[in-house]
Amino acid sequence: MFWFVQLLEGNFLNPKIVGSSVNVNAFAAILSLIIGASVWGVAGMVLFLPFAAMLKVVCKEYEQLQALGLLIGNDNFVEKKKNKKNIFKRLKEKLINNNSCEN
Repeated sequence: MFWFVQLLEGNFLNPKIVGSSVNVNAFAAILSLIIGASVWGVAGMVLFLPFAAMLKVVCKEYEQLQALGLLIGNDNFVEKKKNKKNIFKRLKEKLINNNSCEN
């Protein structure tokens, strides 16, 4: 029973609760917890979720990495009300803009 509760809390509840407070989507939160656990164990699980949030902020600041920042972040649900654009349309626009800047 304890194993099941720990599995449920660690893989589903914690990423959903903590991920929503740092505006990181649930998949990125779970992925950061798995990577953190494999690198540093329990300490990595504690540290890698804030690292994912910091990575999202850094990606949002650099134009070449803004598409990655949109994938990591959970801001698309908040911004969807403002500009009514789908996340995939915004990602496509970012990728097209980045490709045109490189050429």
